[in-house]
Amino acid sequence: MSRTTMLPEKFLHEVWAQQLFHTSYLESHEGNRVSILDPGKPNPDTGPDFLYAKIQIGDTLYAGDVEIHRTLDDWSAHLHQNDPRYNKVILHVVMHTGMRESETTTASGRRIPTLILDRFLIEPVRAVWQKSIKGERTRRLDHIACFGKNKPVDTVLKIKWIDTLGARRMELKIRAMRNRLNELASPDNFDLREPAARYGEVHFQGNIDEIPPPVRLPSAHDLRRKDAWEQLLFESIAEALGYSKNQLPFRRLSALVTFPRLREISAGAREAFLFSMAGLLEDTSGDPYRNELRRIVQEEKIKIKQSPMDATEWQFFRLRPQNFPTLRIAALSRITGKMIEKPVLEWLLTTMKDPGLSPQEKIKQIRKYFDIPADGYWKQHYTFGKKAARGLTRLIGKSRVDEITINVIVPYLFLYARTYKDIDLRSDTEDIFNALPAPADNTITRKIDRELILNNKIKPNAQIYQGKIQLYKFYCRDERCGECEVGKMVFG
Repeated sequence: MSRTTMLPEKFLHEVWAQQLFHTSYLESHEGNRVSILDPGKPNPDTGPDFLYAKIQIGDTLYAGDVEIHRTLDDWSAHLHQNDPRYNKVILHVVMHTGMRESETTTASGRRIPTLILDRFLIEPVRAVWQKSIKGERTRRLDHIACFGKNKPVDTVLKIKWIDTLGARRMELKIRAMRNRLNELASPDNFDLREPAARYGEVHFQGNIDEIPPPVRLPSAHDLRRKDAWEQLLFESIAEALGYSKNQLPFRRLSALVTFPRLREISAGAREAFLFSMAGLLEDTSGDPYRNELRRIVQEEKIKIKQSPMDATEWQFFRLRPQNFPTLRIAALSRITGKMIEKPVLEWLLTTMKDPGLSPQEKIKQIRKYFDIPADGYWKQHYTFGKKAARGLTRLIGKSRVDEITINVIVPYLFLYARTYKDIDLRSDTEDIFNALPAPADNTITRKIDRELILNNKIKPNAQIYQGKIQLYKFYCRDERCGECEVGKMVFG
């Protein structure tokens, strides 16, 4: 057995992630200069090993995925050439060429450039292996920089700083929504639909005709378009339903199937249309309900204006069944029905401005609006063709509704109040935000609690929860201690 076949792919992933090779003069197996602008993010699920990479090969800048193997032969040995999930791979990275040099191609027929790493390693393989293990262990045992040193810092200062960061994180969400609203309300946007994202990015080399014209900013009158506000809320809710692993597919689905378009379609056909455009009705394995949805699309003669998504864009791997995208799409269909039958914008504003309701009662009303009980097929199934061991009662749980409230409804209302200069609405929304309980702890919030010594010392509301995430992602992770109020006290 060769040494190459004994190398674990996890080691190769670390070599790529840590860039343990000379990056200044890389050359592809085909003879083109390679510059790594972004190695991408590790993919913990099925599919390519690294996602969202940006790599310049020759004169072309590509955006896509990276697949890593021991040898060139592994691509065909793993049958990637027949798997559409690998259609967005822009670089095949291997340690050695292998016994034979098989061609790397996608299911769509495109040839993929290859990078052979062994000729560019900084040190011998054994030394690189030790360095990669040390780097991986360091990341696993990682502590924030002030861990063990911040105990003397006044807890009141820590809480005040985290509370400030919670407000900043909310402001970032508001700005992101404002940017999307500008796109939706722009006079250049005639159908509230985004263009499909391009696979590769061609590096601009000076031809002014290749630059698309800028999108005109909306006027104050444009920003009052009700359809733009409704679409913004629809897209934001869809993205929140995707949780972390399916946010991008849900974002794309909600831009393909717009809220105005769903309003045109009969209530009985909306779910079928959503699943069809999600690319999840293509399987003809014989599931009766999937066949029924396919029949509805055909009988309703729904005009398909754009190509549906590919089923491989949806992630099921390492997800709790309750978070399967099939259940979430079914939930989105029912939420859409509520948004149409009880116009969501009018309902939200009426509820928020009701002087007879306390902030806690308003939160209950929001929970009730987005409370979606499981019905029909989805009372017994998490996905098509596979019956659940236990029956389902809800398509969206209470904790998910609360997260939608924090991450969607609150910033949406803040943006509306700011756009229309509605001081009362802003005040009511602030009351809601302050009254919202924090979602369940995650790895980030537990880490901040433990290493900043905050356990049981702060009120667990939504703003504090958001502040902990902001602190870690924008300060602790990048060691921006000199800009952190706690770090300034610890490191002077």
